[in-house]
Amino acid sequence: MFYLLLILATASLVTSSVFSGQVWVSLAGTAWRRLGAIEQVIILAIAAVVAARVYADRTTVRPLMLGMESAGALASIYAILQYAGWDPLIPASVYTLGLPAAVRPPATLTQATYFATFLLGPISIAAWFRLRETSWRWKRAHEAVLCATIVALILSGTRAALVGLVAGACIFLYSERARFFKGRSLIRAGWIALTGAAVLMAFVLSPAGTPMRARIAQWTSDRAGGPRLLVWRDSLPLVAQHPLLGIGPERFEGEFRRVESLDLARAFPDYYHESPHNLFLEIAVGQGLIGLVAWVGLLGYGCWLGIACLRRGETEATPLCAALIAMLIALQFCPLTLTNELYVLPLSATLVALSAPKIAIEPRRAVPGRIVTASARAASVGLVFVAWAYAEQATLYDLTESRASKRDLAGAERSYEAAREFPMPGADLAVSQQVATIAQRSSPPVRVGALRLAEQAAEAAELNSADGFNGLYESAMLEVVSGNIHGAETKLREVVDAAPTWYRPRMALASVLWWERQNEEAEREADTALNCAGRMQANVRRTLQAARAQAALAAARVSR
Repeated sequence: MFYLLLILATASLVTSSVFSGQVWVSLAGTAWRRLGAIEQVIILAIAAVVAARVYADRTTVRPLMLGMESAGALASIYAILQYAGWDPLIPASVYTLGLPAAVRPPATLTQATYFATFLLGPISIAAWFRLRETSWRWKRAHEAVLCATIVALILSGTRAALVGLVAGACIFLYSERARFFKGRSLIRAGWIALTGAAVLMAFVLSPAGTPMRARIAQWTSDRAGGPRLLVWRDSLPLVAQHPLLGIGPERFEGEFRRVESLDLARAFPDYYHESPHNLFLEIAVGQGLIGLVAWVGLLGYGCWLGIACLRRGETEATPLCAALIAMLIALQFCPLTLTNELYVLPLSATLVALSAPKIAIEPRRAVPGRIVTASARAASVGLVFVAWAYAEQATLYDLTESRASKRDLAGAERSYEAAREFPMPGADLAVSQQVATIAQRSSPPVRVGALRLAEQAAEAAELNSADGFNGLYESAMLEVVSGNIHGAETKLREVVDAAPTWYRPRMALASVLWWERQNEEAEREADTALNCAGRMQANVRRTLQAARAQAALAAARVSR
């Protein structure tokens, strides 16, 4: 059954990608998380291998868990150092939010929410090894990992992960109730909990806890969890419009803008909705109901068999089942990422394999060994090539931005052209925005070349990214800078069609129409922009008034 569901999920991913409006976006994934069909099919294959390996040799479960625990330990140490202000890799501004500043360390997983969800597995595994280990040294080692991962999760300030942690702890305590609910063990656990709570309270109230207090203040002011509820509601029309195959993986950003409600646009006027922030809703939108059935089956089957293992007394199932359920709960409030999918699916696969009856595996092979070996080698070569292509493209984009920042536009153009040789979506919009900023500060000869490169990158962002509306808006702004008002109008109308409730393109279009003396339509667009602006309405009104006055002054000069 598990392998049939893997095949169905693979077929759903490939079919949804092929019939999506942007095949390479769906296949290769967006630049911000790279979770297209190619990556997900590879993870499905890894899950299949894990299930087969654990089924054939159950002693591989513990090394697998130790690997997960070690990864969590290393990431947690790095995150704690980030919170303390030491980070040689990532600028602190990336994970410092709000005023007063709330520091939310992401380790190397780009965002604190993704990182906290990732830690739920290592926490469960470290706790289980601490209970089962007989060596004093190893007990202390697992205790250290458990403390580091819990501290890092708390410092991340992620509510969804904390809810998942509580759910996982309930599963864990139920499974290990014979150990915990004894006289001494229960008293010891109570003292540990009280001590931990006291230490946490002291830390939060201390000067070092200032970022945590800022994050708690953000929680209290945002009890609804940001825009999630409205995003979930507005995502449902996409499922209704594409019920079987969905819109294709990784295409939510652009397609959602077309159906975003006025309520959501007003409440969060400048918010970028890259995902529904719900695992199963995201699958339903991207892959349709067929994909949803496959993924619910894969993950639900693992949970169901994991609970069956707990009832049967399979000791290794305790941390795996707790981790899987905890991560699934957290993923109902945050996007799925490559790393977390690489944990969730193998966790489910391992539980499925553990639930199977133990049988003796005969040494004979159903398929000749040479064929298996040759196929594995060919697949490995293909995977290495895919990994090289992604890494090389990312390197070329970084080189483009680095050369542009040094005013080496010729070199930037060469590296950018090389990056565009790869079909996968890349950081075109970021390149365009950076080069356009450089153009504004440069002499006329340099400015011309910089604008040309910025326009080229913006056009690529229009055509080869999930958020094509952002590329269109960037192109429109570059047309304004270049003095091509008619071209700007054309681009802005396309942006309005792609993002009807976004106030920025309507505000810009109203300004352009005033310059073209289409005053009646300009006023309509200005009113719509104000209607969509929400809390930004005062700023939008000032901008529109200034644009109207400038256009009127220019018209008066021409009439003279």
